[in-house]
Amino acid sequence: MSKRSGPWTLQSALGLSGSLVPINQLGPADQASVRRRNVSLVLGYLCEHGPASRAGVAAGTGLTKATVSNLMPDLLARGLVQESGKDQRTGAGRRGEQLRLAQGGIATIGVELNVGWIHVIGADLSGNVVYDAVVDHDNVHFGAESTIDVLGEATALALMTCRRDGLRVAGVTLAIPGSVDPASGVVRWSPYIDWHHVDLRAGLHARVEEMPPICWLDSTRNLALMAECWSGAARTAHDVVYLNGAVGVGAGVLVGRSVLRGTGGMGGEIGHIPLNPSGPRCGCGRHGCWETLVGMPALVRQAGLGAPWSEMVGRSRLSPVLDEIARRAEAEDKAVTAALEELGSWLGIGAAVVVNILNPELVVLGGYFGILARYLLPRALREMRRHVADPRQTRCRVVAGQVGLRAAAVGGAEIVRRAILADPSLLAGTPA
Repeated sequence: MSKRSGPWTLQSALGLSGSLVPINQLGPADQASVRRRNVSLVLGYLCEHGPASRAGVAAGTGLTKATVSNLMPDLLARGLVQESGKDQRTGAGRRGEQLRLAQGGIATIGVELNVGWIHVIGADLSGNVVYDAVVDHDNVHFGAESTIDVLGEATALALMTCRRDGLRVAGVTLAIPGSVDPASGVVRWSPYIDWHHVDLRAGLHARVEEMPPICWLDSTRNLALMAECWSGAARTAHDVVYLNGAVGVGAGVLVGRSVLRGTGGMGGEIGHIPLNPSGPRCGCGRHGCWETLVGMPALVRQAGLGAPWSEMVGRSRLSPVLDEIARRAEAEDKAVTAALEELGSWLGIGAAVVVNILNPELVVLGGYFGILARYLLPRALREMRRHVADPRQTRCRVVAGQVGLRAAAVGGAEIVRRAILADPSLLAGTPA
C-alpha cells in the first residue's frame, strides 16, 4: 500500500493531463521555467488554502516575499488573481492585502455525455460554478452524428452564455461513458451508447465555432474519480477505486496517484465483470455482467417502481427516482427494502473482486451508490468482507462519495482549471 500524503498539488494535476502539456515541451530549468514553477506554487497554494496575504503565500510556498510580490502584478493583470481586502489578522505591523484566485474572468467547462442526457458545468478559476445545464437526449437510439449535433449545441450554448457574462472560456472537457483515447479525441468503444471509433473531438470542432484552446476527452469514470480526489472523499489517498453507479457501472482506478487506463483505455470497465452467467442480458451483448445486477435499471425493476420511473432513469431524472426509493425505504416498503438488500449484496460481491485484485486503501461509492449509501453500505460491507481473500489483512475503507451525481462534469471542468493554474500559458493555446 502506498504512503498517504496531503491534498493534490497542481503538479499532480498537470501530470494527469499529460497531453495538455507534454513533458518534452517543458524544457530545461532556465529562468522562464523557474518563474513558471513559482507561479504554479503561488496559484497552487491559493487553490488549496484559499485567500492569503503575500506574506502568507510566501510562508506557505517557501518562496521569498519579494518573489511573490514580483509575480503579483502579472498575475493580477492576467486575471488569474484578485485582491480581496485587507488581511484580518491582529497584532503589530501593517495589514497586507488578501489575495485569492480570480472570480469571473476565466472559465472552464465540463460536459458529461450519458445514456439519456448531457450535463454541462462551467466553473471559474476560483472553483465557483458559473453555468449548470442538463439536456435530455436519447444518445443510444439516435446514433453518433445526431448525438454530436446535440452535444455541439449544448457546448455552444454554454460557451455563448459564459462569454455573454464576460467570461473567457479556456477549455472544454468531454466525459464519455466508455473507452476513450484522450490524445486523439477518439471514443474507442462505449457499450452504453453503442459507439465504436467515433472521432468526437473532430466532430465537436466541426460543429462549434470558436472552440477554446483546450478540448480534452476522458472517460466518465476517470473524471468522476478525479473530482473525488481533488475535492471529495479521496483527497489524501494514493490507491483508490471509485465505483460510479448510474445506468451502468464503471470504476476509476488510481494506483500510486496515477490513473490506471489500460492498454486500450479499457481499464476500469468493471461493470462487465461476469458475476451471474444466467443473469439479464447486458448492453455489451453478454449475460449477467455486474452492471445488470447493480445498475439503476436493476434497482428500479427489482423495487417494482414501474414503467414511468424506469423511463425517468433513461433520461436525466435520476434524483427524483432516488428520492422516491429513499422515501419508500424509510416507510419500510418491502419490495424496495428487499431490492436494496439484494443490490447491496451484489455490490459487495463485485467490490470484493476489485479489492482482491487491486488492494486499494479506499473504495469510494460514487453516483447513486453514494446517494443511497446508508441503505446499501451495511450489506455491501458484509458481503465484501465475506469474499475478500483475507479479511484480517484488508485495510480497505469503503466510503460514500461527496461530489454526487454530477462528479464527471465537475471533474471535467476541474482538470482544465488545475492545468491552467499549473501553467497559465495554456490560456494562449500553446504551452510555455
